[in-house]
Amino acid sequence: MSTVIWTIVKTSDKTISDETDHLLIYKHASKLDKLCSKLGVANLSSFHDNTDLAVNLMDELADEDVETYKRKNEKWHDISKGIESLESLIQHLERNEIKFGLFDKASSKEMIVELSEVRNWLAGKKDSSEGFHLCVVM
Repeated sequence: MSTVIWTIVKTSDKTISDETDHLLIYKHASKLDKLCSKLGVANLSSFHDNTDLAVNLMDELADEDVETYKRKNEKWHDISKGIESLESLIQHLERNEIKFGLFDKASSKEMIVELSEVRNWLAGKKDSSEGFHLCVVM
C-alpha cells in the first residue's frame, strides 16, 4: 500500500474527489517544493491535507465522529493558487528535463502527466469550488 495524493474540491454542498492516485506528486513533494520556491509560486505541499491519513491511523471511530473530525481539521485553499503553482511547474518541466528520485528515476514527462491531470481536473471545477486540497491518502 502506497501513500498517494488525491485531489479534493469543496463545493457549497459536498466534496468531490478525483480518486486518482498521484504517487509521483507525493513521493517527490520536497523536490517539487524546491522548484516552486525557485519559480516564486506556492509550494505544492502547502496544499497538502493530512486529515484523511490521520483518520486512517486512528483507532476505530464511529462514522459520525470521522465526519466531525474531518470537518474540523480539513484545510481548504484557493483553487486559483493551486492552478498557478501547477501551471508554473508544468511549464518549467516542459522546458527542462529533470529526473526525480535516485534509483527509480521518474522523468519530467511522467511528472508532467500527473501535474497536468491535477491541473486539468481543478480547472474544470474552478467555477463551482469553495476550495481544494491535495489529500494525502494511504
